[in-house]
Amino acid sequence: MQAADVPAAPEPMRLYFLDSVRTLCMLLIIPYHAAHIYETEKDWWVHSPQNSWLFDLIITLQRSFCMSAFFIVAGFFSALVIENRGLRDWSSSRISRLLVPLVVSLLTVQIWQMVIAANLEGNGAFWPFWESYLAERGRINIFHLWFIPCLIFQSLVLGLIVARFGTRPFVWNGTYRRSILLLVAANLLLFVLARNLPKLLKTDLFLMWGLIDLQKNIFYLVPFLLGAKLFWDRGFRDAFLRLSKWSMGTALVTYALVTIFQHSDGFPGKPIRDISLPIAAICISQTLIALAYKFLRGPNMLTKHLSEPSYSLYLLHHPIVMVAGIAFLGINMNIFAEYGIIVAAGFVIPYLAHRYLIAPWPLMSFLFNGKPFRKRESRAGRALT
Repeated sequence: MQAADVPAAPEPMRLYFLDSVRTLCMLLIIPYHAAHIYETEKDWWVHSPQNSWLFDLIITLQRSFCMSAFFIVAGFFSALVIENRGLRDWSSSRISRLLVPLVVSLLTVQIWQMVIAANLEGNGAFWPFWESYLAERGRINIFHLWFIPCLIFQSLVLGLIVARFGTRPFVWNGTYRRSILLLVAANLLLFVLARNLPKLLKTDLFLMWGLIDLQKNIFYLVPFLLGAKLFWDRGFRDAFLRLSKWSMGTALVTYALVTIFQHSDGFPGKPIRDISLPIAAICISQTLIALAYKFLRGPNMLTKHLSEPSYSLYLLHHPIVMVAGIAFLGINMNIFAEYGIIVAAGFVIPYLAHRYLIAPWPLMSFLFNGKPFRKRESRAGRALT
């Protein structure tokens, strides 16, 4: 595989339904970022004079579950690799799988994005704009690349827990409902804590000039550890993979509340939204994974065609969406047609880049996807097998 969290399991052991969820979550980020161009709040780098509340709904829906579901799957596969290969081998794989693509992306994709942002906000003055940005905020903006340092942080926490306590913290006695309620409560508490820490500390939660976003690390810690529990706690996993009317109902109610109060900054709207969002994240993620388990347990289009390039699509799509959005600023076209073209560009161009520039070349696959070098078989060798 393929996406960023772990190397692929051997084909006979491949968990297609989790593979599908992971791929879907990474691909949904493309329409998510494109929707920001047309949101009513105009809270992104590129914003069109046209807007629609429908794009606010797209953004709210994906904020409600997309990255939480991704981190649950990442935690599961991390636990799987630790179990199969041992903690030391798993730790070394994090360097190639996460750290190498992060460094390469910061030196390529990040610089491209910074140039685009400087042209948008700083009239093309690259260094003066970012020098002023750094002086004002004490950090730079690494855009969508935040998820890689976040995965590194979550992996560090998981590794420390397993090294010190083994897998015991992930298997405890109690009913499934009690366990899931405790996890939802923990997710809620950490979410509220992360939201309010900047006010309490009177500073933001960025480290290393913006490379590490502690707020997002706190947001997604429980989903990642929940994924590890899914692997090590068989009874919990069996219950989690069943569709639950209670979970689906809670997901619908909390998502509705998040949507209704998405732009509220006062009381009671903001507290209701902040309480509902972390609950929705777990419940919608559980429903999505259970649906995938029911319907996508075998090979399917996602795993066959899109799983392998999904990491590249995530890394490369963001500046393409920005450029495509800028290109449409001076064009009078139907807002939904524009959006569809931008999403298509954000998908097709990175896909072609992966297929023809990254996947065929071991060095490029290592640099952008963290895949270890493998000796190429000769045609004769393949024929013999």
